[in-house]
Amino acid sequence: MARFTPEAVTKKISDTKFLPLFNYADADVCKQIIKASYNAGLRAFELTNRDTFALEVFRQLVPWVEKECPEMTFGAGTILDADTAD
Repeated sequence: MARFTPEAVTKKISDTKFLPLFNYADADVCKQIIKASYNAGLRAFELTNRDTFALEVFRQLVPWVEKECPEMTFGAGTILDADTAD
């Protein structure tokens, strides 16, 4: 079940006008980037699904983000076409 409503996610992104998109195969590096973003005031973050290990890294990060960055909306995905972007 989602921790945040779609409206809450949209508001978080709208408030900061920035959504970091990041991908790296090492979960520890991702944690550093996410934590720095959180400390800078960002409350939405996307791990792009463009790497062989992206799903495994995402699985490791979800419980960590919930604990270490409780106000962070954290998701995974990739926009591949204009229809999806709409």
